[in-house]
This record gives sequence, structure tokens and C-alpha cells, in this order.
Amino acid sequence: MQPWLPVDTVSINGRKGTRYFISGVSHNPGAMPLVISRDPSLAMLAAGHRRLAAMQESNFPGDDGQERVSFREVIAQGAPIDLLGSQLVSISTAAIPSTRFRVPAACGRRSRARASSGRARSDEPCGRNSGEYAARTGPLHQASGLGL
Repeated sequence: MQPWLPVDTVSINGRKGTRYFISGVSHNPGAMPLVISRDPSLAMLAAGHRRLAAMQESNFPGDDGQERVSFREVIAQGAPIDLLGSQLVSISTAAIPSTRFRVPAACGRRSRARASSGRARSDEPCGRNSGEYAARTGPLHQASGLGL
């Protein structure tokens, strides 16, 4: 594929940015744009997107072709405000309360619950070396490292 090329400047939900397309887009009328804003208030979003892109690239090793190099250069300029059709509407730096997410019970609570049923000791640690892990996975999974 060809590199990403700047086309024009657009406004997405009140934020200005440069719109990019893969060159040769005239041959693909359904191609989606990438709009990058250089707004300093979006610096945290930009950094997070660069980390995400790097992680995604690491899952698909190979040569750094023109498109991959060009994409890294484009996202290094700022934050995506339109990423292939998904547009940024708002951003907040407010703390997210832990009650918003469902988290697993602490290991101690699980161990105490199992202790009352006679299946585990209350002082038993969590993790791969615990009886709790062995009870869940069995010896085959432990030996192969496939236990979850």
C-alpha cells in the first residue's frame, strides 16, 4: 500500500485537524480517512494512541513497509479525532471511580471462602503456586503453562 497523505484541514466536533487518506484512494471510494489534531489538550490521547498502535504492530511482525512507517509518522503529529470513521466527541481527565468496573474478589477473600468449605487454607497465597490455582487447572495445565 501507499503512504498516508494529507488531503485538507477539517473540523470534527469543534476540533480542527488534518485529514489523511492512503494515496490512490480514488480507486477505493469507500476508504475511511484519518484525522489528526495537534491540539495540546489532547496530548494524553495522542500518547495513548501511539502506545496502542505500537502494541498492535508488535502483534503483526514483519517489514516496516511504506504504509506502516507513514502511519507512525502521521500519528506522531497528534491525536486522532476521526479514526477510520470513529470520531472523538469529548474527552475528560476526571478520575474514574473503581465502582464503575467489576473487579475480581481479592485472593484473601476467595481463600477464606474456600477455607470455610474445607477446600483451601485461609493463609494460602494466590497465583500459580497456590492450591487455588491447582484446584482450578489440574496438573496437565500446570505442566504445560496453559492454566488460566
